[in-house]
Amino acid sequence: MNVPDFLVSGSNPVPDEKFTASSSYYSNYDLIDHGPSEARLNNTPQIVHTRGVWAAGTANLSQYIQVTDFKKRK
Repeated sequence: MNVPDFLVSGSNPVPDEKFTASSSYYSNYDLIDHGPSEARLNNTPQIVHTRGVWAAGTANLSQYIQVTDFKKRK
């Protein structure tokens, strides 16, 4: 198992709810979500209201994403 497979498309990847961020951009105009789980490597949009990329909701250098409970999964 290598790290990209584990985070992206492994047989049992890290669940979306384990991704958090300091902030996330959400567009009320076109209802597009740029939440932290969109930060997966090689991510592509899976539903209409995502873009396959995380974007911070605040423009400063203190923004981050975090993955918690990073354990080997079977």
